[in-house]
Formats: sequence, structure tokens, C-alpha cells
Amino acid sequence: MPALFPMPTNPALVPVVQTRKALLILDLQNDFLTSNGALYTEEPDGYVDRILELAKAFRDSGNGDVIWIRSEFERHCSLLEEGEQIVTSDSMVRPEKAMPRGRSPASAIHDCAVMEADEEAFLSIAEDRDGGENKDEDEDEDKRPCVRKGTRGAELVPKVKAAIDFNRDIVFTKNHYSAFNSAQQRLVLLLRTRFVTQLYVCGALTNISIYATALDAGRHGYGVTIIEDCCGFRSPKRHINAVRQLKYLGGCDDVLFESLIEQLLSPPLPKSTGLSPSINTIDLDPRTGELAAIPAPPRQRRTKAKKGPRSPADRPQLRAPPSPPKAAPPHSVSSNDSKPKLEGNAHVLQNLMVLEVDSDYGAADCTPALKLRRSE
Repeated sequence: MPALFPMPTNPALVPVVQTRKALLILDLQNDFLTSNGALYTEEPDGYVDRILELAKAFRDSGNGDVIWIRSEFERHCSLLEEGEQIVTSDSMVRPEKAMPRGRSPASAIHDCAVMEADEEAFLSIAEDRDGGENKDEDEDEDKRPCVRKGTRGAELVPKVKAAIDFNRDIVFTKNHYSAFNSAQQRLVLLLRTRFVTQLYVCGALTNISIYATALDAGRHGYGVTIIEDCCGFRSPKRHINAVRQLKYLGGCDDVLFESLIEQLLSPPLPKSTGLSPSINTIDLDPRTGELAAIPAPPRQRRTKAKKGPRSPADRPQLRAPPSPPKAAPPHSVSSNDSKPKLEGNAHVLQNLMVLEVDSDYGAADCTPALKLRRSE
């Protein structure tokens, strides 16, 4: 049965889809960037200014989209139930395999409870002394409330708001540590509709939101690059642990601010049209309304210059074949010597018969008589 909508068989008529990049900037909010915030993050020095400069360069280069992501506490985020990963260890740890989703052993439950009790786990509530969870945020006395909905701490800092181009940039709000959490598919759909395949991640904190987001982005098949000196942290050891595990678990790359700026400001390489060399462009035929390939102008072939007749000096000279070697003269016999002189290598042969001249003349024609004897 013939197809209702036959596909074109000429590969030159298939359009080329150009993939894009995206710069993800996480949690530049008052609770992280002001001195009286719940989790004030001031290291590394000047990282916020570098992020704002990078956002402008990324936007002006036309390489992709700038996405500003902010967090809001909506409810307790259980690391075990949500299957999210954060780093709260100050000791240098070796990379381990990702925690499996679903039911976990008792050690994993204990580890999740310890991480949720850490002050940097701002979307989780610590367990109380009775073994339960303080679901009421007012009863959680161990940690300061952070990025609570409707508070000033959840808002972006003023200089970040001023750097956002609301006509071109995207502002996204998340309620989990990872912006790619399974309960929030909005960001995944947004990136797919824009053909984004490569992500650059920065912001705050390296071991919390950046770590969880970058790890989940790798699971979705995105190429992830961490801009290391544009990631804010409160503990250098946790920052190093997070970057190491992202490289090991998620296959993430890392880059510095200066190197990325040089890449963005360098002139772009010429883009291929994806068309056959014999086709210049594809356009709609005004008569039929169908796609028509406009042939490229024919290439001019190089014509070889005709060469004139060669002069006698340029013509190859014919040489006569070499003459054959002259034959060696025959052995000479002298009547003055008692033994004849043999030329060549005849004297080295054994049992060689040598001619001797007899002193007596044996014939009337005066020809000396010859007789043979064996060589000594």
C-alpha cells in the first residue's frame, strides 16, 4: 500500500536542525546573596559579577538562551522519596554510585536523614527528637527559614533583576533541589522545544541546587558544563566534592569564566547549509507551492594552457646502447719461457693441462711440436 505522505528521498531536501545551548543560572536570591540572608554565600570572590557579565556575553553571542532559575519552599522535600542528590559532607569523599530510586537500605535512609538535617538543605525539614519530621516550618528550630514563598529572601537581588532581559530571557521557579525533578517537567519541555542539547550551569550553591540539577540534566541526555569559578559555595570542601562527583557520575565538564568568554567572543565558524553542492538553496515554487531546489551556478573548470612544439634542446636525447665488453685475448705461449703464461683464472684450477714447447722440431714446415703436461 503506497504511503499517504511519501517522504522525500533526496537527502538534500531534508532541512538541517541547528541545536542550541542554554545558560542555567540558579538561586541568585536574597537569602543567598545578602549578608543577613539565611544562607549567605560570598565565595568565590566576585562570582556574581562574573555571572552577570557572562549572561550578557552569552545573550549577545546568539549561542542560546539565558534561563534564570529561583527556588521557593513549598513543602518538605524528602531526598529519599524524591530520589534527589545533594552533597553535605565536609570530608573529602571518594565518588560513589548514584543512590537508586525507590526503596533503599537502612544506611541510605540514615544518610538522607543526616543530609536533610544539614542547614544547607534549605528545602528539607529535619527530623525531631521523637523520630518524626517537623512538617511545620515554624517548629524547625535547627535551621533558619530560607526562600519561603512570599518573603523577601525568595526574591532575586536587585542587580540580578536589572540584568534580566525579560523580552529574551526565561525566568523559571522550582520547588525541588533539581530543576529537572520528575514532578517538574516544564523545563525539560521548554529546552526540547528550543532544540537545546548543551547546558552551562552556574549560580549557588555548588553542592545543593547546582549539583542536583546538573546530575539530573545528565540523566536526561544533556551535555553539562560547570562554570567552576561562577559557582557560589559556603564550604570549599563541599564545592570540590560536588564537582568531582559530577565529573564521575554525570560525565560533566568544567570550564573557567575567562575561557568561556573567549569562546563566546570568538567569530563563529561558517555554518553548513546541509545541501548538496549542486543545490544553492531550497524555496517554494510560486506555481506549484511545493519545495523546489534552486541549483547552484555551475563551477568554472580550469582550462589547461596548450603547450607549443618543443625546441630541439627540450626534446629528450637518444643515447646509443653501451657496447658489449671486449673478449679477453687468448692464452699466449712464449717460446722463451719454460712454462707458458696463462691469463685469467686458469692457473688456479686443479689438474690443468699446460702446453709446453718441445725443443725439437717435429715437422719439415718448421712448426714447433707441442706436448701436454699436467700442471704442478
